[in-house]
Amino acid sequence: MHHFIATKKQGQQAWLGPGESHHLLRVLRLKVGQEVRLTLGDGIIYRAAIQETDVKSCRLQLLKEERRERRPVLHLAVGPPKTNERYRFLLEKCTELGVASITPLRCRYSERKKVRPEKDRHAIEAAVKQSHKGFIPALRPMEELASFLAAATTPQRYLAHLEAGKRRPLGDLNWQEETLVLIGPEGDFSPEEIAAAQQAGFQGLDLGQEVLRTETAAMTVAAAPLIKRGGNA
Repeated sequence: MHHFIATKKQGQQAWLGPGESHHLLRVLRLKVGQEVRLTLGDGIIYRAAIQETDVKSCRLQLLKEERRERRPVLHLAVGPPKTNERYRFLLEKCTELGVASITPLRCRYSERKKVRPEKDRHAIEAAVKQSHKGFIPALRPMEELASFLAAATTPQRYLAHLEAGKRRPLGDLNWQEETLVLIGPEGDFSPEEIAAAQQAGFQGLDLGQEVLRTETAAMTVAAAPLIKRGGNA
């Protein structure tokens, strides 16, 4: 069954925006009366029937609530890989695994200094629909690492890096509370950045002995809460 992201809900009625309406009508060629799944990004997945077709705003009748997802607690801040393909792969897979937000960071060793928010957001929304998710991760604007560290207030905050030192095993984290994890770009964080993060209250995080690519490290962290819960999203 096709999955859509609605923009508005009132009572038992929901509306799709222009992009979703066009996809429903012109690409999938669905008709009035046919049933679909949809979410407003709040974690609830509904079964709905198409009531009125309009290329700019289709209206649907909510039939029943199918399920509610656990609210994600993991916030990722990551130095994006240097290619669009690898960065969007990271966004897609972390969306499927279930994260609360993703912030691209500009670090000392970053090879990628800019991102393309609209296309990146489209990759996230496509992953939400493909995997029938209820929550849509927030995609934050790209930020300098220094300013991000200065504003960080999440009580549980960790830094995944390759330098020697005390690091907490990923499997020991408490996924019942809001958690922020920083993952560096290719080339890792600089020693100065690691020291600054530690001063800002970030603990070292151990992802194992292997040297992981940025997107692999991000997915490893994103999968940890799901694994600890036994696979229940």
